[in-house]
Amino acid sequence: MKFRFLSLVIGLLLYSCSLFGQRLSAEQYIAKYKDIAIAEMVRTGIPASITLAQGILESDYGGSFLATDANNHFGIKCHDWEGPSVRFDDDAPQECFRKYSSANLSYLDHSEFLLSRERYFFIFDYPSNDYVNWAKGLKKAGYATNPKYAELLISLIERNNLGQFDKKVVPKVRPQVPEPIVVVPEPSPTPTPVPVPIPTPDKPGNIDLPDDGLVTTFNGKKIVRYESPIYLKRVAAQWDISYQKLLKFNDLSRHAEIPAGTAIFLQKKRNKAATKNLKHKVRKGETLWSIAQKYGVKLKKVYKRNKMSYGEMAAVGEVIYINTKRDRSPKITRGINGAEVPAKAKDQTFIPPKKPEPPRVKPIDPSKNGNGSKGDGTKPDNSGSMNTTKYVVQKGDTLYGLSKRFSTNVATIKKINGLSSDNLSIGQELIMPHR
Repeated sequence: MKFRFLSLVIGLLLYSCSLFGQRLSAEQYIAKYKDIAIAEMVRTGIPASITLAQGILESDYGGSFLATDANNHFGIKCHDWEGPSVRFDDDAPQECFRKYSSANLSYLDHSEFLLSRERYFFIFDYPSNDYVNWAKGLKKAGYATNPKYAELLISLIERNNLGQFDKKVVPKVRPQVPEPIVVVPEPSPTPTPVPVPIPTPDKPGNIDLPDDGLVTTFNGKKIVRYESPIYLKRVAAQWDISYQKLLKFNDLSRHAEIPAGTAIFLQKKRNKAATKNLKHKVRKGETLWSIAQKYGVKLKKVYKRNKMSYGEMAAVGEVIYINTKRDRSPKITRGINGAEVPAKAKDQTFIPPKKPEPPRVKPIDPSKNGNGSKGDGTKPDNSGSMNTTKYVVQKGDTLYGLSKRFSTNVATIKKINGLSSDNLSIGQELIMPHR
């Protein structure tokens, strides 16, 4: 009996030591998770200092039971969680907590947790370098029951100089998920895959998250998010869903690549959001698609309630009604990045028609002074020695499609025009090389 009792004691001591051995020093914890914290700040606007301080406090530097057994670094309980879970005595006995396959997914879900609950919305009005008001806001919103929660976070941030990470990005307003719809060509017979992980200001490509996605529920529907851009065909195959159904669930019409962190609905979206009289103020870079996706509402309903035509985009600063009808339509703007140029232009984040009418391109005739547009999207350009044509972007144009029409390639078009991305806006002028 004594031998069995002694064996039990020794076993418990060894187990405790093994858990304690996983507790990191402050320097080790910060070095291990600062990159994902910065990446989430870039994506959502949540200060990296706040995320790290919460991770340190809630997980005891990665050594708590929840952190070691469930990779849960933020003490997030199950709520509407449908994934794996563990039971743990907290405010009440044997409460349900979320379990993750990696700590990085815990960091990603921490952002989604704050973004998806209305009681935290007011905190996002503070800039990403204002950790004091963020800490106080989290306490006010009820993230933790400890009355000194804000003071504990601020103390951790200042003792460990975590504020230095907030200086990497200091947006005036919360940044949005990158432009969610990017038209891409079908892969060539011998494509060269180029993985694009979540970017960070210091070391692009240093975030290592599992590739199976983070599954949660939003507005009563199942969604999945990925750490890197992904094609919907791959999502459909992974979740055994019809590709056409997945396109319909997400208000898409054809082949597209979805950027990192974007919510992909695995079920049909609802007609309304959970919050009554919900309104959204348009920010730079947003589209009606990204706004509808953000609140889990069908895109056609958002268009109808705001008296907008399909493809139009509201100007930055305009208010979009999510659940109720407006009296009149908002101010319409041109361009996919929220450029405040009034125009009845189509929103370029939407997939163009499958067979857009090809432009009529007239080659340059050096003997003529052709400075005027012919009304077909092209103008001669005699500014260089190569054969070029000025082309005005029309509805449905993509860089890939233009490269085929002008017998060139995307890289050459981007280089000549100094483009940093593949996005195009209606009315944008391009210099097109041609044979």
